[in-house]
Amino acid sequence: YAVAPLQASLPAAGGTGVIGITVEDGCTWSATTATPWITFTTGAAGSGNGEVGYSAAANTSQTQRRGTVAIAGQTFTLIQEGTACTYALAPRSASFPSSGGTGTANVTSPCTWSARSNRNWIAIAAGAPGVGDGSFSYTVAANDSVSPRSGAIGVAGLTLDVSQSGLPCSVTLAKVAASLGAPGGSGTFGVTGTSGCEWTASSDAPWLKVTWAAVAGSGTVYYTADPNASAGPRSANITVLDQVFALTQEPGPVVASAGVVNAASFARTPVSPGLIVTVFGTGMGPATLATLELTPDRSAITSELKGTRVLF
Repeated sequence: YAVAPLQASLPAAGGTGVIGITVEDGCTWSATTATPWITFTTGAAGSGNGEVGYSAAANTSQTQRRGTVAIAGQTFTLIQEGTACTYALAPRSASFPSSGGTGTANVTSPCTWSARSNRNWIAIAAGAPGVGDGSFSYTVAANDSVSPRSGAIGVAGLTLDVSQSGLPCSVTLAKVAASLGAPGGSGTFGVTGTSGCEWTASSDAPWLKVTWAAVAGSGTVYYTADPNASAGPRSANITVLDQVFALTQEPGPVVASAGVVNAASFARTPVSPGLIVTVFGTGMGPATLATLELTPDRSAITSELKGTRVLF
């Protein structure tokens, strides 16, 4: 018996071939194989000269493989090349809100593949690793910062770029209104903001000044108000992002045109030392009536009563 050829090669896609058998007339022969990816197409047995047709299935592995066919004590070896791996990934980018979410991607390839994330907030959920065409899913965790962030998932040298927006900046004021007397003064109010959120405070009036406020997250706004010398109340606002703190201020003291009179007769007469007078006006003294007070040694009447003085 003679078998020719004793060896052949096929590409990864597979194909067919023929093995020739030369033998004296009347001698029988048969072909067998234990290689599952080789099948006979013609002439698996015969007598005398003949040939065996064979077919090889496609090799989906990257590794070269070998199979054999036994014919009358002779061995034919078939060598098949491995698959040249190609990969395609879709989509190549994805974006998510600050609350996070899930996504999927498709892989097209005849080979094995895996998916890996380069950020701990991007996790591969299912489907990877895989063989051949397939898909995988992934999850994106919530972003608790106002700063946007980005990461990527790699598949066989290809990347799926993942971007995520940050939390929207928001603030809450500890109080939204306050009032001051005519002399002015200072005050504060707390601000609770989103972590990492930068904010500033600004006043819409020159007499109300923000003395310090420029922080990220939570903080305190300090302000001062000039004395109110006008005859009426006034108001102004301090704005922090979209929140408003309103400050009102009482009017300054105004003496009426005929406001200094004799306390006994209410007649408008010249004043002199020792005369008791009544002063009519607005913005003078406390909101409730305050009677006279004596000095600590009780030797005289105090020159100031409840923060109010009248100078002649």
